[in-house]
Amino acid sequence: MEDLNIKYIENTLTPGELSHLRESVNKMSDTQLEDVMLDSWLSFNEGEYAECQDKVGKIEARLKNEIWTVPRVSLMNKILRIAAILLFPILMLSTFYFYKQSTLVSSNDMVIKTGKGERASLVLPDGTKVTLNSESALRYNSKSFNKNERNVSFDGEAFFNVFSNKEAPFIISTGEMHLQVLGTKFNLLSRVQSPVIEVSLLEGHVLLSSQISTKTQELFCSQKAIFDKLTGQFTVIKKENVHSEIGWLKGDLVFSNLPLQEVLKTIESSYDVKFVLKDCTNMAKDPFTGTLSNRNLNEVLDILQKSYGFKYSQLGNKITISFK
Repeated sequence: MEDLNIKYIENTLTPGELSHLRESVNKMSDTQLEDVMLDSWLSFNEGEYAECQDKVGKIEARLKNEIWTVPRVSLMNKILRIAAILLFPILMLSTFYFYKQSTLVSSNDMVIKTGKGERASLVLPDGTKVTLNSESALRYNSKSFNKNERNVSFDGEAFFNVFSNKEAPFIISTGEMHLQVLGTKFNLLSRVQSPVIEVSLLEGHVLLSSQISTKTQELFCSQKAIFDKLTGQFTVIKKENVHSEIGWLKGDLVFSNLPLQEVLKTIESSYDVKFVLKDCTNMAKDPFTGTLSNRNLNEVLDILQKSYGFKYSQLGNKITISFK
């Protein structure tokens, strides 16, 4: 195969050898073809380059002579034919380079996702522990992570127990906001469809920065920050019992003065169900405060039914709610 490649470059292949080379290439996998191209590229030295240039020049001169002697060929066609011959090696090398780079990028990206009703716990390469709630996704690059910075991107809800490392800040990007820490424990709630991002700090100290405005906000133990995606503003409140923000870790759904329709959205995500409301416009806006079990859907529905006086029926994962 290598001898045929050399002959192909030197333009000394016989018709039979050319046919054999084509058959060999057609039988190769993408990986095998990539290895052959890479070997040819790495073995290409300056002396060969000068020799190749000389041969290309001769081929170009011969082609020009042949092209200009062909009758009824437009000037543009002549130029395009010459350009195609000269640019083909560059195109092949560029294609190989970008293919190789895209393969490296995709292979270095690590993505952990959870679906509806799912949770996942993981330990990052630096020792940071993360517990993902349902419908959440965390991404980081395994090649660059844990060097000068520990960068991750996130959407959903998760509890972070960040390993302390003063030489490499831990930075979370949600798109609209960045969160930077050295070592701490906090809960992060940042969903694409939600107008706000919530950070509840159990231990340590974090710095929040808006990507919408120039605002920054420090957050300390037992504080909760609410970030408005529309205005880029932060609101900080003191939490008497900040651990209630992570009730979901124990299998509880904790709500504080939240509209019923938002409560139902959380239940949908936790149990992989879909609510359909009939004649419940006013009731959907009523606030709810309380703790619901995340282990028994019927128990959750019974508690809400007693609180609001609605009736419900379930067919598969579809739950219809209406007033009596």
